[in-house]
Amino acid sequence: MNRLALLLVLALAGCDFDTRSFAGFDGPTDMAYLPPGDFFEVPVAFVTNFRSGRVGKLDLKRTNLVVENTAAPWIPGPDLAFGADRALSEIALVQGEDTLTIWVADDSRDDLLRLPYISGLDDSGKPVWNRPELGELRFFDAEGVQDDGTAPELRGLRLRPGRATSETWSLTWNGAGFVVRGSASGLQDGLAVAGSPYETDMGELAFTLSLNELELERGVSLEVDVLSGVESADAGGLVMDLRVSDDGLWVFAIVLPDEGDAWLAIWDAETFEEIDRVLFPVGASPERISAANDEGVFWIADSATVSDAGRIFRLDYVPGDLDTVALTPVAVPEPNIDVAEGQGERPRLFVAAAFSEFVHTLDSTTYEPVDVNPSTPAVDATRLSGLITGLESGAEPIQTSELDDDGTRLVEPGIVATTFTGEMYLLNADSGCMFWGTPGRAHLDETLTSLSNLFQDTGAESSPVATFDVASQRLVTTHPCGGVSRTEDWSIVFDGETQTYEVEGSRSGVQANRLHEGVRYSSDEGAISMTILPGNRPTTDGDSWNFRIDDGIAPVQLQELPGDPLVYTELYDDRSGPYYRLRKREVAVVAHAGNDVVLWIDLQGQGAGLRAYQ
Repeated sequence: MNRLALLLVLALAGCDFDTRSFAGFDGPTDMAYLPPGDFFEVPVAFVTNFRSGRVGKLDLKRTNLVVENTAAPWIPGPDLAFGADRALSEIALVQGEDTLTIWVADDSRDDLLRLPYISGLDDSGKPVWNRPELGELRFFDAEGVQDDGTAPELRGLRLRPGRATSETWSLTWNGAGFVVRGSASGLQDGLAVAGSPYETDMGELAFTLSLNELELERGVSLEVDVLSGVESADAGGLVMDLRVSDDGLWVFAIVLPDEGDAWLAIWDAETFEEIDRVLFPVGASPERISAANDEGVFWIADSATVSDAGRIFRLDYVPGDLDTVALTPVAVPEPNIDVAEGQGERPRLFVAAAFSEFVHTLDSTTYEPVDVNPSTPAVDATRLSGLITGLESGAEPIQTSELDDDGTRLVEPGIVATTFTGEMYLLNADSGCMFWGTPGRAHLDETLTSLSNLFQDTGAESSPVATFDVASQRLVTTHPCGGVSRTEDWSIVFDGETQTYEVEGSRSGVQANRLHEGVRYSSDEGAISMTILPGNRPTTDGDSWNFRIDDGIAPVQLQELPGDPLVYTELYDDRSGPYYRLRKREVAVVAHAGNDVVLWIDLQGQGAGLRAYQ
């Protein structure tokens, strides 16, 4: 995962979407999804924060933080705290019969952490929330020996749920006050001085120090433990991604060590022990794990270059049988950052390039690349607007803007792709083509019935004619695959010496194919096609047509540096007609580490009704 780019802090651009503000995010990085069910009636997203060491819980139905205490429905539950000095990245949820445990990676220490969030159900069947507790206060002399005599007091000592976590707080006397440090929260800015109320930097603890008229020697200290159930284990390197096995008994972790080759660690979800590891090939740089359509299968992206191309890994396993865990390399056109398997009628894999703008479509059975543009001799991929941050497959088909013959919006299986340029694209999971943003598809950006007023006659009077294509009902025909015909300006200039036209696109460049009058023309990639007929007066050198093509694609604007999208299916009340109807829709949730927001996007509405958690 390219986290360095994600951690750049950008100013939040002006927003015109629905915003819920609760100061809950400080570098939101990764998310895990919990569907409605045993614990909540609403879908919930658990969001790691890179700069605060906390996990936020989002009510995805009400655009609010999750409420845990039903007796006070207006008060959200506290965050899940792991320590302000930790840099949380990847997250996974392990759900038991009546328990829910949160697993997160700490990039600052290369640790793997877990916290019991729901420890069971009470007699009425409601969740028992795990809450932090304070331990006993201990006093030590300057030599570090515990002193059971009269000690300074921390009067009114209290902790704040949602900020306090499992750690030891130490207060060391420096002659003027106590220097405060938390083992998971780090050194605090202010001194705790006698008689003044004190609160740690992130509000984990609060108290008023009383010296009890003691004359303290420099170096004496106080200690108090906070117990919240957080467990920590050395992962052995940077954890690139986490994924729970289908049966919930294992947690897979991709680990990239400081030295040596990466490995896939397998952790026992109950005992919190690493029970096996599988080495990746030498030089591999695994990035993300994504679910396959078949049980017992995952896909793993690899950003390493292999033989001037790339590869992904197929992870196979039989639940509960470590001997069956196997990594199989699969050749792909480029080094990559993410993989998604489509839910369409055709078996398709989508592979996001790590260092280019391309999403490659593969047959998920043969692994052969699928050509999204048969107009060229090469096998073409889908080109986005910039480097790709993530891919995710929709579980249900998405209602698109494309219309059938009856004028009804078509419903197609989709793949969601986000880019570093701050855009989100929807790709057809059967074809690899982008969804059209308008029913008109790619089109001539002019309201014209002829190109005659775009013709520029530079020499002797000429009269060539651009013909109207009856089949396509257009003067300029564009490519049927969304994204091949791009938004750009085209210039078609006549060369008197060769009696042909040179064709140039502002993004596509000068075309190898030359346009001949009287012959149907197609640009090199099939982006445009047209026919120009000679007129009664011959065309002369420098005569030209100039026009603009609109690509017909309407990506959702997300602000810059969006993270890896999370996609889920939501049930909602459709109130567009005279009767309320319960329907399904696909929703994408995207975190922005730089802007400290999480966006909720209705994919069916092509981004309409965008909401922001901030």
